[in-house]
Amino acid sequence: MKRRLSRFLPYIPLSLAATVVLLPVLFVAVGSFMSAEEIREAFGVPSYQDGQVMIKLIPQQVTITNYREILLLTPNYLYKFWNSMLFVTAIVVGQVVIASMGGYTLAKFRFPEQGMLFFITVILMLMPNQVTLVPHNCKQSSKMHRFSPQSAQ
Repeated sequence: MKRRLSRFLPYIPLSLAATVVLLPVLFVAVGSFMSAEEIREAFGVPSYQDGQVMIKLIPQQVTITNYREILLLTPNYLYKFWNSMLFVTAIVVGQVVIASMGGYTLAKFRFPEQGMLFFITVILMLMPNQVTLVPHNCKQSSKMHRFSPQSAQ
């Protein structure tokens, strides 16, 4: 009995964390099938009944007007979507090709400073992309300084 409980116990916090993470996704998915008025009712100002908050998850009338509006009546959205897909596909394919060649080189060939190169690669993979934006913005701002109104005087 104790062994069964010890196997089951770690799943309780994991289930709670999964619920916390997936609940907003459920709200968005259900809300996409509601009308605008029903979304304001369900997710706007909370309604209280007998001292308890009433959350409405099931739509009164299932509608696909939101999908029709975004896909058919807003052609700009589809253009932006396929443009993003094109860029993402090209970037992912390029990264996979370059990373696989680099990984193959690090795995199959022995050369001086291989350990250092692997260490630098791992450190750069751990670094968030936002960190690399700071030097880029500093470089851009120094270029923009040449064209500022103060430098024209």
